[in-house]
Amino acid sequence: MNLDDLEQRQAVAAWRDRLTLAAWELINAAGSSARDEVETNLPEASLLDTLMNPARFVYDRVDGAMQVTLAVRLKTLFEQAAKELQAINSAYQPLASALTASVDVLSFPSTQAEAQEETELSEHAPSRWFPRITRLPTLPNYVVENRLAKGAVEVGSRALDVLGGASAKLQSGTGLHDRLRKAAAGRITQAWMGTRGAPRPLMGQLISMIDEVTNEARSMAL
Repeated sequence: MNLDDLEQRQAVAAWRDRLTLAAWELINAAGSSARDEVETNLPEASLLDTLMNPARFVYDRVDGAMQVTLAVRLKTLFEQAAKELQAINSAYQPLASALTASVDVLSFPSTQAEAQEETELSEHAPSRWFPRITRLPTLPNYVVENRLAKGAVEVGSRALDVLGGASAKLQSGTGLHDRLRKAAAGRITQAWMGTRGAPRPLMGQLISMIDEVTNEARSMAL
């Protein structure tokens, strides 16, 4: 390997580090904005949202805010990175084009997409893994249980109507809103800023893209 090739490989490695750090900073900044969005919407959360399913209230809000912020900014970042890569060596133009095109096929985290994927997997799973429940409750018991359940829902609904005006103050004063904040932070950390998981987090996808282009570019300088 001659000196020029060595310098080129070092330049590509430095390019990779700058781009990886810049991508991480973009996602981190978007995460901060998403947490602010959740904070603004905390008064809308009911007691059921906070106590029973914080994720249902938080995840779509986080994912929507993150995608709006990142869709354009990531495109701009990778277009600039592609120009920098070509500046190292004009022979990298095909790699630069592939890099910018890969941004268009990123898979942004989405609870709806994840739910659909889980449904499809369960529908195609062997039936022996999910045996059908053939024993049904006797009619009298079913009627009684159904009436009790219906009554509980009605009572719960009336209670929530009564508490509606005081719900936000109650949750804020008792720290219950922290459950929603924790759910938001977990979603950002795992689905957006993580490097591993299924489905693959956004940062993990970006690292794979960057590393693949880097390896190809460095191999051309051997």
